[in-house]
Amino acid sequence: MAAGLPTRIVYGSLLKPTLNGVQVDGSYHCWIQFYAPKLGWLPLDVSLANIYAKPFPLTDKNKKLVELTTATGYQGPDASKVDYYFGNLDERRVVWSVGRDLVMQPPQEDGPVNALTKAYVEVDGKQNSEWTRELVYREVVQ
Repeated sequence: MAAGLPTRIVYGSLLKPTLNGVQVDGSYHCWIQFYAPKLGWLPLDVSLANIYAKPFPLTDKNKKLVELTTATGYQGPDASKVDYYFGNLDERRVVWSVGRDLVMQPPQEDGPVNALTKAYVEVDGKQNSEWTRELVYREVVQ
C-alpha cells in the first residue's frame, strides 16, 4: 500500500491434517493480495512467511495458535516457505470473503460488515451472533 499497489484482504480457513474429520471451528486465517500490472492479483501470506523466516520458539502459550496458523505444522525455519508464500498459497485453504465493508444482497440493515471471518447471520433484519460454526472436512485417500 505504501508503494501505491492496490491491495485487498482475504479471509479464510486452513484445512489442517489435525482437523481431518473433526467437528470443530478451526478458526480463520487472513492474508493479502496485491495487484501487479500484467500479472493480476497475487497472494502474500506474510504471517506464515514470518513464522518460517527464523527460529520460532514454541511454548505452551503459543503452540495452539501456531498450529492454527500453519497448514501442516511448524518444524523450524524454512527459507523455501518464506519465498513460496510471496506469490503462492498452499492448497489447504478455503476462502470465506475478499475485502472489507461488505454489503450483502439484499443489503443488511446494520450496514456493511467490516470483515467476514466466518459467516454472517441475520435474524429479523439484525446481525445475530447466537450461532457457532463447525467445519468438518475429510481427506480423500486414493
